[in-house]
Amino acid sequence: MRREAGLGSVLLLAATLAVGVPPSARAAARTAPASAKLSEAAPASVGDDDAAADEVEQDDEARKQAALELFQHARQLYLDGEYAAAAREFRRSFDTLPSLEALVAAARAHAAAGDLLAGLDTYREYLSFEDDDAHRHQEALEHYRELRLQVGEIALRVERPETIRAITLNGEAVELRDFPRQLVPGPIVLEIQREGLDTPRVIRAEVHGGETTVIELPAPARVATVVETAPPPIEPPTEPPLRPPSPGLRIVFWSGVALSGVAALSMATLGGLTMREKRRFEEGLCSNIDGGGCADGASYPHVAERRFAELRLATNIVVGVGAGIAVATLAIGLSLKRRRDAKVALGPAPGGLALRF
Repeated sequence: MRREAGLGSVLLLAATLAVGVPPSARAAARTAPASAKLSEAAPASVGDDDAAADEVEQDDEARKQAALELFQHARQLYLDGEYAAAAREFRRSFDTLPSLEALVAAARAHAAAGDLLAGLDTYREYLSFEDDDAHRHQEALEHYRELRLQVGEIALRVERPETIRAITLNGEAVELRDFPRQLVPGPIVLEIQREGLDTPRVIRAEVHGGETTVIELPAPARVATVVETAPPPIEPPTEPPLRPPSPGLRIVFWSGVALSGVAALSMATLGGLTMREKRRFEEGLCSNIDGGGCADGASYPHVAERRFAELRLATNIVVGVGAGIAVATLAIGLSLKRRRDAKVALGPAPGGLALRF
């Protein structure tokens, strides 16, 4: 089988440039079950005619070359966006000489063309083989599962199946043994013709991706019902019960309230002192006279100016600190409100901000 492995290496090189199977997935040799591998014709004995052996080898080499050319053509079709045609050519390459790389590529091309059912069928065919490339097998299995979630399934539960004369699914005649049957999601129309009834029974249902729609067909005397399997309802998340506020949190909150009040009083006091020093500073300023400077005996109020500047800085600091304390206290109050439904609000107050309850 060394020649067969040689074609696998050549196909591997072509597939590396083709469809979305990573190069790492193509590092291993191709392995297929005994039923899928092509057996090379071997002479019955060492003494067989050399001409017959040469003819067998030439035929084998021709099949290898044909399979490679088909694979390369399919690769180019895939790159050109002709996915359906590429899937056909990958299949022809596989039929000419089995290669698991060609089979996986055909499945991916079917999926890219939107033919999910053909893609799933091809993947199932691939998964029936034994592949010694574990990475390629894992990628193919994951893609198969992704496609399976996009395809629905319909199943029949039939009482007295011997009375079924004909089944039509979306206008196509099918057999009872064809079920369960995979379909693309969407509405379906199922017509059941039973013995002893002149008109078929028409059943309409909806097929959802990743789910199985089960249609029950009771005996002719009863009415058919549709049972759709659906995922369990999603319960809305419940919020955990709020724990009662800890004593430490209350202490911090009321401490913040007290500090906010102290800060408000401090802002009012410092604000009044600042305004007083500002007036003293302005009253002590020299009046401009001709030529500039101050009148005889007048001096610049340096002391008043310095006190005014110091008080103004202190007032600004108290305002900033008080506002920070008030915001932190408000956050703690809102946390307590969730537990005790207390009404806490931050609003303006004389000299700054205050909490109201």
